Amino acid sequence: MNYLDSLNGNLANGFKKHAEFGNVQLITCNATHGFLPLMRHQPFAVDTQIKVGVETFKRHFGFEPKGIWLAECGYHSGLDETLKKYGVEFFFVDSHAFWYADERPYFDVYRPVMTPSGVFAFARDPESSEQVWSATLGYPGDGRYREFYRDLGFDRDYDYIKPYIDKSGVRVNVGIKYHKVTSRETPLEKKELYNRDEALSAAKEHALDFLNKKISQINSLTDVFNQPPVIVAPFDTELFGHWWFEGPEFLENFFVEASRYRQIKFATPSEVLEKFDSFQIVTPADSSWGNGGYFDTWLNGKNDWIQLHLVEIRDRMKRLAETYFEEKDPLKTRVLNQMLRELLLAESSDWPFIMTTGTNVEYAVNRIKTHVKRFLDLETQLVKDNIDGEFLARLEQEDDVFPWIEFRYYAAFQTRKEG
Repeated sequence: MNYLDSLNGNLANGFKKHAEFGNVQLITCNATHGFLPLMRHQPFAVDTQIKVGVETFKRHFGFEPKGIWLAECGYHSGLDETLKKYGVEFFFVDSHAFWYADERPYFDVYRPVMTPSGVFAFARDPESSEQVWSATLGYPGDGRYREFYRDLGFDRDYDYIKPYIDKSGVRVNVGIKYHKVTSRETPLEKKELYNRDEALSAAKEHALDFLNKKISQINSLTDVFNQPPVIVAPFDTELFGHWWFEGPEFLENFFVEASRYRQIKFATPSEVLEKFDSFQIVTPADSSWGNGGYFDTWLNGKNDWIQLHLVEIRDRMKRLAETYFEEKDPLKTRVLNQMLRELLLAESSDWPFIMTTGTNVEYAVNRIKTHVKRFLDLETQLVKDNIDGEFLARLEQEDDVFPWIEFRYYAAFQTRKEG
């Protein structure tokens, strides 16, 4: 499908078409992928993340999302009530949410459960995750695959590559990579040349291996439970084609081969829920799919300072939303709406994640500080009634996410109701 001709430059059109044909089920996520468990003591923040995520989906696809992908699979007790409030019927959690639930599910992670609010939870299958995603055991580490970190932008002489990189002159990846993984122990400068045919052979081998493992797993679990299991294997899509260049070929081979076996049937979450007439009611445990299954990745000694700023500006946003709830001045309304955008952008779980992994810490720190400072600068201008229109317009252009957003989302529920 041609991106420009068939989709008019809008990928959402392509996804919507496949959803209408029943090929996929589309779900939403919370607004800026904020890690919700760390917002639980400010429920208005959780509410806004969910509300904006659902509303964004509706505006792009024209229908209500039945499911949601919670950022980092981050779940905390009571979150299902907020999801129900916005019409969400199901969500996904890590296996730890079931293993340490108030009552361990009879079918372990191999059947969705119903939460006390009536929203359904699907748990990730740890076996599938390890086979595909593990840094040591996963398929992407095979020596025949393309090496992600060896790139022409750093390999070629500076004078040669300068016209093709950033105007600042800083070397960057250009996406042209001539080498293969070779082995994990092989230094980057000694990586061997990539062979496309070898890599595609590896993708097919691994697809067949994964399929055989899934069939074996299904047979084993069917014997245990006396009925077929539901296996949930979620992955970041950037794994396929980005980190793992041959990932799309792996998926294609897997689905083509799996279609020949009656033991495997693919279904959307809604189709799975329709197949059963009873569910175990369980309160999932607080959890995430981060290292260890809890919250450490997003709250530790490397990034805990972020929370002090986020808690403070959330409280400020709430007070301002209530104070200016009846505001009619278009300029002040724009300021308040932009402040909410800056706050939501600062809440992204990517920033603390990057600090934990140490991949691009300076960038993550700069993003947090930038959005917080912009929020505070706008607040000062608003309170002093000295708004810099040019400054505001620049921020609206640079941080133009959710152009329809309404600052009153952040007001207390009672205030919104009265208003």
